[in-house]
Amino acid sequence: MNSMKTKLVMFFLFILLIVGLTSCKTEAICEGATTSGFSQFLLDVENLNNMTLTIYYLSPLALSNHISAENLMSGTYDNKIVIPGSVLEEFADYLKKLTTELLIPIEQEYRLNARLVYVFETKKDGTVLMIASGVSPSIFVNDEEFAQNNVFFDAIRPFMTEDALSVLRIFFGQ
Repeated sequence: MNSMKTKLVMFFLFILLIVGLTSCKTEAICEGATTSGFSQFLLDVENLNNMTLTIYYLSPLALSNHISAENLMSGTYDNKIVIPGSVLEEFADYLKKLTTELLIPIEQEYRLNARLVYVFETKKDGTVLMIASGVSPSIFVNDEEFAQNNVFFDAIRPFMTEDALSVLRIFFGQ
């Protein structure tokens, strides 16, 4: 009888283990993800001087069909702001928040209708980090979809005009 109870307990523990392991589709979903590929680059302040930040935005009030990040960057934008590395260096501590923020992948996929795209680039490596956001409750980081996170809006706040911020704040619930 004891042997039967032991086998039954082991069976249920095995089932719980299987259920626990399969409930996480990927490690990133269970533990979150960070923008770690960018963090190594950003933490070296000397490299900020070799980087540019380009911000593209289209007013959320503009009527349009779904706009990809690429379409927005290729000319659909209302405004384009280019920040040289010498200015980025002044905000190094502030931008480090991008490298440590926990990103939460979302299960339901949304179609991007881009209204805000910003890209960190270097001449040597090209695009290091691209953030795109639109009318969905998600944000795209290097083409991977995550739950909207204010740190990505906050990171570009110092570089935006007041007019742009007033419109984007309403749209992004700031």
